[in-house]
Order: sequence, then structure tokens, then C-alpha cells
Amino acid sequence: MKTKILKISFIVLLISTVAICYAQNMPDTYSEYTSGKLEYGLFVPENYDPSKSYPLVMFLHGMGNNQTVYLDFYNKDIQQKNPCFVYTPKTPTDWGDWSGWSWDGSGFSSLSIPTQTAVHVLDSLISKYPIDTNRLYVYGISMGGEGVFDLLHKMPHKFAAGISICGGGFAHWANNISSTPLWMFHGSADEINPPDLTERVYNKLMEIGATKMRYTNYPGYGHAIWDKAQSEPSFYEWMFNFNKSKNK
Repeated sequence: MKTKILKISFIVLLISTVAICYAQNMPDTYSEYTSGKLEYGLFVPENYDPSKSYPLVMFLHGMGNNQTVYLDFYNKDIQQKNPCFVYTPKTPTDWGDWSGWSWDGSGFSSLSIPTQTAVHVLDSLISKYPIDTNRLYVYGISMGGEGVFDLLHKMPHKFAAGISICGGGFAHWANNISSTPLWMFHGSADEINPPDLTERVYNKLMEIGATKMRYTNYPGYGHAIWDKAQSEPSFYEWMFNFNKSKNK
């Protein structure tokens, strides 16, 4: 119960922390759409060649943070090295969240309704644009980080790699998650999502001999570690290095 209260109270802090991003001008190739109750943004690589195929990054936001956010993926230096589509689904707080699991550890057999819808839209984008299905990536923070664990467990062969920042899941998901390279980040002093949520999965992954997994813990840091994680020198290159056809 205490954790739930902390998560709800953290919404205001989370929104104020990233508010500067909302004021930033969005790229010319970024547009917003609606699919039923799901709103989403789509960034298209500038002057992309329809005869070539491109990676796609799916970004899952944190709780209450379903606003238009400028992501570093849009920056020209990143796009020059790794031109990619960026898909940013947004779920209103009164609809549900990305993590289709319960805090008592029982979990749910299917993805949450928002995530199911987000995946449906993802598949429609794949059919419309020259997107390489071997280079689909999923990246999430907080509630979105929980969603990354959930997706990799329930759709273990969908993505080429994933990144979760202050998210987490359950140890018995490790066998499925082991199919996808995953970089996990957590602050040791996180009281919103305790680091055990990540560490119990990572420890099990190590126990079963999973490869291409990373865990970065920031001693003394709390929940808001996304800027620090994104400043890691290999943050973007690590992810784009993976191709699903070569993960096996």
C-alpha cells in the first residue's frame, strides 16, 4: 500500500521534472494520431528512403506522464548514426497502465488493454512504413519500464532489445525475458519502484545463464534516474547494436 501511495504522489514530481521537454519544439517529421482511446506520436526519419528498412523504437512513458515529450532519439546526431522511426504511445491514467501485472506477484496472463492496443498500432505502422521487424526496440521508464519487462515476458520474440529504467517484473519471467537483450537501470534508494523489482529478475537471468543482459545500479539515487541512464556513453549504441535475426 505504501508503494502505491508513493507512486501516485510521485506523478506531480515526474511531470514537473520533464516539463522542460514539452516546451521544446517538436521535429517537423513528428506527428500525433489517435487509435480509439490510445493517442500516440510518430517520428519519421527525415528524407527516409522507402526502398530501405529502418529500426523502430517504441517508448513507454511513466505514470501520469502521457504528454508530448521531446526525446533524444529525434536529435540529428543520433539520427545520422541510426536513422529510426520512434513510436510513442500514450495511455491516460484513467484507462490503465503498461504493466499487466499485479503488486501481489500473481500477474496477469495477457497484456494490459493499453499495451495490447499499443502493440496493435505498432503492427499497423509496420505494415505502412519500411520498418525492419528484426530491429524493433522497446524502451520505458518507471511504469513504462515495468511495461518493458511485461512485454518481453509475454512477447519474447517481438523485439530485438529492450531498456528498462526504474521498472521491474517477476523472477519467474526470466526464461522468456532471456530471449531478448535487456539493459536494466535502477537507483538503490528508489522508494517508488524498489530496486528488488529489477534485481529479482536480473539475478534469475544470471542464474539460468542468460547472456546479453546488463544491470546498472546507481548507489544512493532514487527514482528519477532516467537522465543519468541516458547519459551513459553506450546507451543508444548498445540498443541499436542488436538485430533479432542475430540474437540467437
